[in-house]
Amino acid sequence: MAKLSNSLSPVMNALRKSGLMKSLCSVLAPDGNLTASGATSNTYVPVAGLQNIKCMNAPYNFSITSTISATEQRTITDVESRSMRHVLLDNYYPQFTVGTNWGNVRCRATVDGTTDDIRGAEADSQQIMTRLFLEAVKM
Repeated sequence: MAKLSNSLSPVMNALRKSGLMKSLCSVLAPDGNLTASGATSNTYVPVAGLQNIKCMNAPYNFSITSTISATEQRTITDVESRSMRHVLLDNYYPQFTVGTNWGNVRCRATVDGTTDDIRGAEADSQQIMTRLFLEAVKM
């Protein structure tokens, strides 16, 4: 019996050649510096090896039974708006380990000029592709 990865490779090659991966993704990480008060500097730097990756940008949880929408929550003083999306990268990137709590790492991804927080990452079991879960939160 042939390995499953041998069966999936032609599918991913066809996807890459189809032109559907017309977006570019670049990953940013906190610089690790602290301000005088001990807070993070809120400065992000490019991550080597994770720049200008061809990708396909898609809404989060899109299916026939779901709707495409952002979520909005009102509080007494603020309105919080969240929008989520999945980004399928053109290859497998081992830097995105599944066990990592991406909310704690605080990395960001810029896709076609829009920067969002990375909330999760997953790869298929055959290590052929990687998908990111991105979230934008606005007040």
